[in-house]
Amino acid sequence: MGFLSLGLLIAALASFQSDPTPEDKHHVSGVELSAVLEGHNQFAWEAYARLRERPGNIGFSPFSLASALAMVQAGARGETAETAEQIGKVLHLPADSASAHRALGLLQRGLSGDAGPRGVKLTSANSLWAGKSLGVLPEYLAMIQEQYQSTLHEADFEADPESARRAINAWVKTQTDGRFPSSSSPARSTKRPSSCWPTP
Repeated sequence: MGFLSLGLLIAALASFQSDPTPEDKHHVSGVELSAVLEGHNQFAWEAYARLRERPGNIGFSPFSLASALAMVQAGARGETAETAEQIGKVLHLPADSASAHRALGLLQRGLSGDAGPRGVKLTSANSLWAGKSLGVLPEYLAMIQEQYQSTLHEADFEADPESARRAINAWVKTQTDGRFPSSSSPARSTKRPSSCWPTP
């Protein structure tokens, strides 16, 4: 049901897309958006199929996973270019990675926003954490800010991993209003729905 709702939202978003202007860095065609949605749904079902093999209850956000992996994929170059290609395959991203990131950015902006008439709101936050010695290209920083509303934080994972872990956990706790006080991943993407539920 959730995937159907997501599909309907994306169809609505696609219908509002206008002809791009040269300075429009967010334009996504309906075809590009559909390709990314189709790939995202395939990734979500594949992830669910793997996770359900484990005992116990599962709860995960395919969109959070895809957002975090896509941000990492966008920055992989040189020695990590093969990793970028593998991530693209796992996420079923189109070959044109620039349009894929624009489409994921549009989806992110469409899902986040003010609470609707019933008080339902999805809060989304993304960040990347990199070692202080890692050189990051300015155009990459601009892209993750524009498309994912994300920031890059530096941490000393080698000399002081405990401080890095505490900094990441503090960020996660702040972004989720304390609902998720800890994390161990350097690529973070959180989605938090809130609503005025009629019953608990």
